[in-house]
Amino acid sequence: MGNFVHIPNYVTKAEEIAILKQQPELIAEFKVATALTYLESSKYIDTARKLQEVSFESSAALSHMISQEDIAVYTGLCALAEYSRESLKELLDDSNFRSFLELVPQIHTMLSSFFASNYAECLAGLEIYKNDLQIDIHMYDHIGNLYEKIRNKALKEYFMPYESVDLQKMASAFQTTIPLLEKEISKLIIGRELNARIDAFNQRLVKKVVPLRSQTFQKSLAAGDDFEKNSRATLLRVNLIMNNMMVKPTKFDSRMQGMQGGMGMGMGMGMGMGMGMGMGMGMGMGIPGMQMGMTGKRV
Repeated sequence: MGNFVHIPNYVTKAEEIAILKQQPELIAEFKVATALTYLESSKYIDTARKLQEVSFESSAALSHMISQEDIAVYTGLCALAEYSRESLKELLDDSNFRSFLELVPQIHTMLSSFFASNYAECLAGLEIYKNDLQIDIHMYDHIGNLYEKIRNKALKEYFMPYESVDLQKMASAFQTTIPLLEKEISKLIIGRELNARIDAFNQRLVKKVVPLRSQTFQKSLAAGDDFEKNSRATLLRVNLIMNNMMVKPTKFDSRMQGMQGGMGMGMGMGMGMGMGMGMGMGMGMGIPGMQMGMTGKRV
């Protein structure tokens, strides 16, 4: 039906019911429903994390929602797009998720290839699996975005350890041509996802290195500018105060202050009157006793 908006509210209310917490199948169903909501909203890292929490034993009863193979596919693709290398290692070492991966060995191969920096094999596996995903009821609308994220992530991680890379070798690693590779890299550079420049003459991708001395000098200049602005503002305020050039309150402000002062005085007088009445009542009650004591002394 596509009504994913209200699912998180329903899941939150259901999780508060104590009886439901004792049913593992329902807990797994709640997690899958939440994960599908995240997937619909293109929150891929949340999708992967939530599906990773689903127990393999409990997921067998969720065939009306999602298959165990789909859990492996969705988690694997979202993890490839968003997980760091450390998180990928934890996913591959997760004994519960390995049970899902055994059902879809292609996803296990993709994850292992990406973690081992064998990006060509990983991307080739994705292309082979692409046709099946395009007819998936939940994933078909996210294939293009996920594949682009995975490929861009692979390009950035391939270049990360180097100061410069030969574009010919990089194109061979990603099974593409140099002109197409330059277009992909240009998009990453323009989007500030990759700190590099393309040396078209030598056909190399060179990392932009900012000298530490220059970087420190720029930070010092920025700090000096901030100090100057703050000092000018402080001096301006001091001169205004010394020359009595302060903004006077308007009539409206004066009336508001008068009303607030009147309310404060009224409250204070009311409290004072109350205290006075209490003291008067106490004194009135104490007078007869005092008169009796004085009468007794006279007698």
